[in-house]
Amino acid sequence: KPSIIKTVSENELGLITAGDSINSVSSHPNGTLIKLAGDPQVYLIEGGKIRWITSFEVFKAKGYTLEQVITVSKTEFDGYEKGEEIK
Repeated sequence: KPSIIKTVSENELGLITAGDSINSVSSHPNGTLIKLAGDPQVYLIEGGKIRWITSFEVFKAKGYTLEQVITVSKTEFDGYEKGEEIK
């Protein structure tokens, strides 16, 4: 069975902890911040679901930085189930 290699950024690599799995449904580990190109809304991947971070103030309060956000394709984004909002 051939292996699939996924290239990740240094930011993403630092988010992977023992026990995290990356598969075809969730191609990024828990703790990854994602967004769609051209859309300012940022989502946190948690438990294989995406959770919308409702404001920039909440984003900053959680200690996140814009450098941590990864832009994903609509197809990949749509592959995630929606979770609770982060307020």
